[in-house]
Parts: sequence; C-alpha cells; structure tokens
Amino acid sequence: GRRSIVGIACIGYCIASLVSAFSTSFRMLLATRFLVGIFVGGGAVAFTLAAEFSPTEKRGRMLVMQQAFWCFGALWSSLLGWLCMDYLNWRYFLMLAAIPIWFISVFLAWLPESPHYLMTTGKFEECQRTLQRLADGNSSSLPDGYLRQDMSVLNSKRGRLRDVFVKRYRSTSIVLYIMLITSVFSYFGLSFIGQRIFIIDRGNEYQENVIAVLGEVPAVFVGLLVIDLLPRKTTLNLCFVFYCLVCFLLCFSALRSISLFALVLVFVGRCVISLAFMTQFIYFSEYYPTAIRATAIGGASSLDEISKIAANYLAEDVSDIGRGMIIFGCVGAVALVCSFALKVETLGRGLNDNVDYGSKMELQPKGTMRVKIPSTIQPIDKQF
Repeated sequence: GRRSIVGIACIGYCIASLVSAFSTSFRMLLATRFLVGIFVGGGAVAFTLAAEFSPTEKRGRMLVMQQAFWCFGALWSSLLGWLCMDYLNWRYFLMLAAIPIWFISVFLAWLPESPHYLMTTGKFEECQRTLQRLADGNSSSLPDGYLRQDMSVLNSKRGRLRDVFVKRYRSTSIVLYIMLITSVFSYFGLSFIGQRIFIIDRGNEYQENVIAVLGEVPAVFVGLLVIDLLPRKTTLNLCFVFYCLVCFLLCFSALRSISLFALVLVFVGRCVISLAFMTQFIYFSEYYPTAIRATAIGGASSLDEISKIAANYLAEDVSDIGRGMIIFGCVGAVALVCSFALKVETLGRGLNDNVDYGSKMELQPKGTMRVKIPSTIQPIDKQF
C-alpha cells in the first residue's frame, strides 16, 4: 500500500542518516548513504498518494505545493551546509539534514491509505471508512450513494513495470521517460555548472548555491498560478523553450562575466526547468491508472538518478563552461521535442484505476480536450 511504503521510507531514511553520521570509515559511510538513497525513493510513492487524494480541478496546484518542499528542502540543505561546514562538521550536517523527515515520521500514524488503492485491491469497506474519515475531518459529508464494488479488480495484476509499456501506453511511456531523463539532466546540469559560474566570479560556494536555489522559489508561485490554467503540454513546451534560450545565452563568456545578468539567467533557467520537472510528475500521475501509477513514477525516479550522476560529472569535468552550456541546451532541446510529441492532454482528467490493455490510445481531436472521469459512486434507488 501507499501508506506502508511511505512509512518504511521515512523511518528507514531517518535510521540510515543517523547511522551514517557516526560512520567510522569511508566504506561504512558509502554503505549507509547508499541505503539513504534507497529510502529516498519512497518519495515517489508519497507523490502518488498526494495525487490520489487531490480533486481533479485542484490537482495541479496541490501537487505543485507538494513538490514545493523539494525546493525548500534544497534551500534548507544549502543553508545547513553553509552553517555546518563553516562552524561544525559533516557529521552534524547529516544528522540535522534528517530533522524534517523525523518530524514527518511522528505523524505517520494519522496518514490515511489512498482510496484509489483500496478500491483496486478490493478493500471496499476500508475504502468507505477512509472516505468517511476524510469527510468528517473536513466537516463535510459524502455524497448520497454507495461505492460500486467492481470484483474484477481482484483478478487484475498491479505494480508490473511491463504494463507501463503495453500497447495502450507504450509510445507515450517511451516519450515520457526520455523527456524526464533529459530534463533531470538539464536541471542538475544547470545547477552544478551554475555553481562554477558563481565560484569563478565570486568564490563563496555555499552562499552562491543558496542564491541559485532561490531561483526555484518563483517556480512554485508561477506553478500555482498557471498549472491548472494552461494545458500540461503547453506548460512543458514553454518551460523547455525558455530553458534552451537561457543555455544559449550562457554560452557566451561576455554575458557570463556580467555578474547580475548571469545571476538572472541562472534564476530564470532553474525556475523554468523546476516548473517543467513538477509538471512532468503531475502528468505521470494523471496519465497512468492506479494499478501502475506508483510503478511508473518509481521507475522514472530510478532512471533519473543516472541523469543526476551524468550531469554532475559533465558539469564538473567539462573544461569550458560555454561548451557545457551547449551540451545542456541540446539535451534540453531533446526534452522539448519530447514534450511536443506527447499526444494526450491530461489536464482535467479523472484518475483511472485499472490498466487498459486496448490496442490504441484514443487521440483527441485538435483543439479539444476530452475528459473522462470514472464514477465510483452509484446513486441510491429511492422508493416512494
């Protein structure tokens, strides 16, 4: 279930982080941080849980708010690193960095399970209790009717990665995975190489990293304003266009030498690529059904780790910053092509629960958006 995985991930992360802070050798530190990386993967399930609790008309904004904590976490880590490396040491940094997760772990007992997940596993009575609990907690009431108990879900398979690539989803899945890999590469590439620009110009790595991370804060507010107004594909297209433009301008050393202008460009670049990153995960949650939603997002999160490693090496090892910006701009252009290649618009779509093994994905006529919201509430037959 979603709830149990989130709980295991949070508690495991806390324990592994604490143990890593007391590492007695490099091998022990490497092993414990490897475990931390595994437990961090539970964040993909937390995002899935948030998506399945969000109403269709407000899902975009709610998920942007959830992903905003990625930005605030990066800012917290930068400030904490600045403090610990100057006044304390790395052991304190590892312990203090886990404080937010320790805080979240305290409230895990009150975290409800996803009603969508409960429906797909045939736990109809528990689903009813969860919905009633949510209604009571929000001083509301459930609509008249009863949950439709579709017993066919008991025979369906869940969590199979191969179902992400069945014929119905195959072409879109390939495009989405390529787009996510390239956009993650672009995001971390600009983050790492942006630090090199600041260090060359000014020299305080932690201070300039805090400034660079602040560039992602506007992405949260822009996302809250436009995410449920513009189609998902339009948002992605605009973000990648602006990102490529930023990379093109940063190719020129004369422009990078202007400190304020370089700072603004890095701000804009991190803002738009962060918004693209948020929008892609929202698209993932809306496109795939409940039976494979967490699997699809988890698979994407696993693959993007490769992009992070590659972007780090390239940003640190490339001899010329301008050449690095050309590479990151070209990779961003690949992500732009992928966003144009998406055939399905997910804005306003309800969340489907079961895998559709149909032969073809139904395309939408140009200029229209078809919304299909599955109904799980059946009206009560009244007798007079």
